[in-house]
Amino acid sequence: MSWVSLISAGLQLALALINWVQGRQQFTAGQDSEIAKTALAILEKTEAGKRIMEKINAMPDGELDNLIDDLGR
Repeated sequence: MSWVSLISAGLQLALALINWVQGRQQFTAGQDSEIAKTALAILEKTEAGKRIMEKINAMPDGELDNLIDDLGR
């Protein structure tokens, strides 16, 4: 094997490692983005759920019973 071939193989290995590291960084960034989106969706749903429960808890019993009956149909 000549020096040129050895240097070329070394450079190809270095390039492959660099590409692999960059790919992992992009994958991790994508994961972080999806986790943030999911956390935000849960938070929004939780806030919406809290508002809905506040409205339900504020209803008079008769109105709440009617609502439950309507949901059962």
